[in-house]
Amino acid sequence: DQIATNPGFVSSTHNAGGTTDTVGAGDSFLAALIKSLLLDGQEDVMALKRGCALGGYVARCQGAVPSHEDAPDNL
Repeated sequence: DQIATNPGFVSSTHNAGGTTDTVGAGDSFLAALIKSLLLDGQEDVMALKRGCALGGYVARCQGAVPSHEDAPDNL
């Protein structure tokens, strides 16, 4: 058994007022994790990193369905 750790992600941009909207962040994390593991065949640690990155991106966007215009290409 192995435990994966991650130091986290820092966003360089913030919403007006410095607030975040976490609606959809957990769903995005899980979707990226499942896609990475089952469809892309990635290792556990990389799948977790992708899930955390996408969940963090969605958490800094307003609303459950952000426009994704500024989303990194690797997500």
